[in-house]
Amino acid sequence: MSVLLFDIDGTLLLAPGLGRLHFETALTTLCGRHVSAEGVIFSGRTDRSLAREMLLRAGYTSGIEHAISEVLDAYATLLEDEIDPAEVRVLPGVRELLEALSQKTHLHLGVLTGNLQRTGHAKLAAASLDLFFGFGAYGCDHEDRNQLPAFARDRAQAVLGKPVPLSTLIIVGDTEHDIACGRAVGARTVAVCTGLVDRNSLRNAEPDLLLDDFRQPEALWAFLDD
Repeated sequence: MSVLLFDIDGTLLLAPGLGRLHFETALTTLCGRHVSAEGVIFSGRTDRSLAREMLLRAGYTSGIEHAISEVLDAYATLLEDEIDPAEVRVLPGVRELLEALSQKTHLHLGVLTGNLQRTGHAKLAAASLDLFFGFGAYGCDHEDRNQLPAFARDRAQAVLGKPVPLSTLIIVGDTEHDIACGRAVGARTVAVCTGLVDRNSLRNAEPDLLLDDFRQPEALWAFLDD
């Protein structure tokens, strides 16, 4: 048995500018002045850590934990209300791969993403990918991405009704942060070069498997059978 945990943005789909735009709007409303996300690196981050960084950059220190919760709630509402399926693009080979994986009774699919649960679900639903995944871990579970595999494991156990050792997890993502969070718990990792991180950087992070994309998944199938 293996549990595959997929990142969303840059791994399964692209939703250009959605996070940055709606974060800026939510922060600007809270702070009462324009707050820019310029220079903030979004790839591989949890939404909670992004909200903290941008609030600190804006000079917001008093009551920051409450402010983070307000910003994230406003951000999620904006994204849910305004997401347009026409602007969400499923990456090459993803749908075909998920359909094939879902037919294997010894493989179970979940998500592990820095998105909030609300925004992650909204993006997957807009791409018609949501029904492939029965559980997951999200950026609202913990600010530190390295803590998320344990949340996903616990939810997998609840859904599957049997123990799920951390060693049976396979983290699939497009950044070095995905690789690091898998390594932190002894899970295997698959990196895919479909996001904003270049191939050399991903290779240097030493994933167990490195793919250009999912259009030719033979190497992934061999990895899963190993």
